[in-house]
Amino acid sequence: MTPPSQCDLILEALQNADGEWVSMPTLAAASRSLNIHSRIANLRDRGFQIENRTEQENRAVHSFYRLITPATPSNATP
Repeated sequence: MTPPSQCDLILEALQNADGEWVSMPTLAAASRSLNIHSRIANLRDRGFQIENRTEQENRAVHSFYRLITPATPSNATP
């Protein structure tokens, strides 16, 4: 059996959040990768609608993502 891809792990974390915002560090921990933005782009290419927002706290910028609309079977690809 093939282990889940980084995209699969990120998607699972977003789905488990039920539309709530998920921080980038949480997604990094779930996927064991720091390439979150690239994997989100891959998921968007597969038809998933994923929203991003940032918050600035002093000089630090924090990123959050949430799944808006899951891909439909006709446009979702493995």
